[in-house]
Amino acid sequence: MKQNIANVFTFSLLASSISFTSCVDNEKTLFDADQLRQTYEETFPVKNIDPNGDWTMSHKVTAHVSVNGDLGTDYKIQIFDADPLSSESTAKILAEGTANQSTTLNVVMDCATALNKVFVARIDNHGHYMVQPVAIENGEVTAQLGHEKDVPTRSMSRTVPKTGIPAMGAPYTADDISSKKAIATDVQAGWDLGAGSGWFEYAKLPVFKEKERWFKIQSGTFNKGFTTTGTSGGAQAVKVIVPQGSTWIIESSYQFSDITEIVVENGGKVEIAKNASLVLTNKSYLTVMPGGSIIGEGTIQITNGSSGLRNYNAGTINCSVLDFNGGVGVFYNYGLLQLERYEASTNGMELVNHGTMEAESINGNNNTNIKNGCYLKTGKFQFGTLVMGNTSEAICEELGYNGNDNDIVMEAQSMLTCTGKASLYRTVTGPTVGTALLRINEIANLSGLAQSNSKVTNNIICEITDQTYKGEAHYDWSPFAWLVNKGLQQGATYCNPGKADFILPADGECIKEGYNSDENPDDVEIRNAVYSYAFEDNYPQAGDYDFNDIVLNVNLPAAGNDVKELKYIVDLRAVGAVKQLGAGLRIREFDKSNVEEVSFGAGATQRTNSLNSGIFENASYETNGNELVIPLFGDAHYVYGYTGSQRPMLNTGNASTPLTNIYTLEVNIKLKNAISIPSVTDGLDFFIAYQGGAQKRTEIHLNQFNSPTANGQLADKEVLDVIKAVNNTWALCVPEKFAYPTETTVITDAYAKFADWAHDQAMNTDWYNTVSSNKVMKY
Repeated sequence: MKQNIANVFTFSLLASSISFTSCVDNEKTLFDADQLRQTYEETFPVKNIDPNGDWTMSHKVTAHVSVNGDLGTDYKIQIFDADPLSSESTAKILAEGTANQSTTLNVVMDCATALNKVFVARIDNHGHYMVQPVAIENGEVTAQLGHEKDVPTRSMSRTVPKTGIPAMGAPYTADDISSKKAIATDVQAGWDLGAGSGWFEYAKLPVFKEKERWFKIQSGTFNKGFTTTGTSGGAQAVKVIVPQGSTWIIESSYQFSDITEIVVENGGKVEIAKNASLVLTNKSYLTVMPGGSIIGEGTIQITNGSSGLRNYNAGTINCSVLDFNGGVGVFYNYGLLQLERYEASTNGMELVNHGTMEAESINGNNNTNIKNGCYLKTGKFQFGTLVMGNTSEAICEELGYNGNDNDIVMEAQSMLTCTGKASLYRTVTGPTVGTALLRINEIANLSGLAQSNSKVTNNIICEITDQTYKGEAHYDWSPFAWLVNKGLQQGATYCNPGKADFILPADGECIKEGYNSDENPDDVEIRNAVYSYAFEDNYPQAGDYDFNDIVLNVNLPAAGNDVKELKYIVDLRAVGAVKQLGAGLRIREFDKSNVEEVSFGAGATQRTNSLNSGIFENASYETNGNELVIPLFGDAHYVYGYTGSQRPMLNTGNASTPLTNIYTLEVNIKLKNAISIPSVTDGLDFFIAYQGGAQKRTEIHLNQFNSPTANGQLADKEVLDVIKAVNNTWALCVPEKFAYPTETTVITDAYAKFADWAHDQAMNTDWYNTVSSNKVMKY
């Protein structure tokens, strides 16, 4: 301990009066509790300390992890403090174990108090990681990863699994069409099928007194114009059949209004020339039967949404543009729909796909609700809402967003793939039974995404190629950081590209590309958590509160159950004291009678030789008492080669001696019977000590470890009562590689938020992440 505080600590904490036993003179105690309290309060850098604070920055969290997967398979479970998959990840493992269909992993782990979520991973037998971000709530974490396998099949009879995609039966049978052709009138050039112009005499026939007027295109090639502009003769609808063997060529703009249905029979064909268009207004609509086709480089324009009447394609439509220009209606596709562009300009249109739809762009904006029950492929993809039906596939190059509620619903065994950028500025809702797969090359970096209520929920696996992760605070998150820290909710998971636990076999019909994961394992770097223990050595006297008299970095094993071997790696990073200090580890959660062996790897020789100081027993662990107490070293200076009276300050900056090689001690503990990993909060008591004459060693512990070891002592009861009253501390345990203050730098000068936290230890629990001075020693 440095002696530069004598000016503020005027009576050296009554060095003569605090001797661990009260001194009595003429039956008057010389111990002055009020004066001691005043001294503590004046010298500690924070006033009005939280009386309920325990100076801890970590706590115990119990995790409950269940899995679905292959029956009889044990899955490895790992829990991390951050995203473990990104190549830029610094995630540390907190716990690990196994779980299967019938067993749940229940494990107690240490978490930084500031940590509000963990990342739970299920690893399959290929080494693939499925990761679920899970919030820590009331000291608990509950996760379920994976879902029962449901390998879909589609028969040639088009048996479709139960789905929310609406269906439409074929409007006509082949017999229906044959019967209507028998009574249909051949269309002539220039006719107005509604007003009767050119064929009015035919309207006097009994057949035209029905509610439908049936016409047909002549056999062979017909390239003449006709139209429908109104109805007469009591007819309610005009029906035009393009029969088998007929080709109707549209060379300009042909418009049909009122109630006109264009019916393309099996083997019938409509060709729309370049710059030509088939315009259906009012209640006019299309029906393309299986085997019928509408092809060409022209446009199909449907205004008024066919006034709600249903357009139907079970054949082939292959043209330049399908344009819904106004109105509200629905288009059912059960066949092949191939377009350069799909356009819609009015809110409320609905496109239902039970076949194959391919387009260079779908510019539905917010005006078309798309319900895909089969296969859809496009370049740019915009819509009002999108529903991916059970066992369906959609592929796009760009998943756009136009500022409206462009939500997506994904049913079980559906797969949505975006090969370019995809906007997730929306809600994507997955199934609650079964799994869906959302594959994205890159999440679009839209302004306001991090602050939005956008989310991906339920049983969706997100497979993201661009896992660029940056931004500590939400306002600086990259899109992927937003996804894993906030966007994934209610059981949604993510994985590396090609590693999803998802099967969607290609069937050549609705699933043309399909999915099955590769067999190469994920490359995930496993880093253990490191906790920093920083001490003041002048206990129970006041210190200078730079917390660098001894600084230990401890590499901790991941929490787990049924463990028979423990390993701790201890780095001695700083010795900011000029007196002899030792350090030990007390493990409180099991009796030392369970110890088979304590051995040491790196640093063993320096450790053994340093124990000749007498502060600790020169043994692998101490014999007194029932608790396991392991001496780490008996003289911090000695392990760095300083003997005798040579006791410089080491690695604390300013005028201290720097260290080029940090002393590391590897501690290995073998147990007779398996236990759960001891926790930092309750079980792992790293402490320092100094020798006080012939008395027991004086030990400096974290506040929660408020009793000495069998060979040690704390301050007198009267002093302990004062310490408890003012709630000062001489030790900190930081759940990071702590950048401790340099020599004589008070901790509040190095960390401005430390005082705020000390006032209310429920707030600013991550104060150690905000350095407010360059007077720190970084790792």
